Amino acid sequence: MKAYEFNSKIEAGTIKIPVDYLEEISQTNNVRVIILTEETTGDNKSEIDFLIENPLRVEKVNPLSREEIYER
Repeated sequence: MKAYEFNSKIEAGTIKIPVDYLEEISQTNNVRVIILTEETTGDNKSEIDFLIENPLRVEKVNPLSREEIYER
C-alpha cells in the first residue's frame, strides 16, 4: 500500500485530490481514507486548562506513603 499526504478542504462532501497525485491514484479502484482534522475547542482552551477548571472528584482517596511510593 502506498501513502499520499496532502491538505485539502471538503466542499459539498467531496475531498479534492491534488492534480500531482490524481493520475497515480486513479489507476487503482481501492483506497483507504483516513481523515485528520484540526482540533478546535470552542474557546481555544487546552485540555490542561479544562482539567484545572473542572477537577476530577474522587471519593475515598488513599494517598501512598513515601515508603510505598519508593518501594520496589
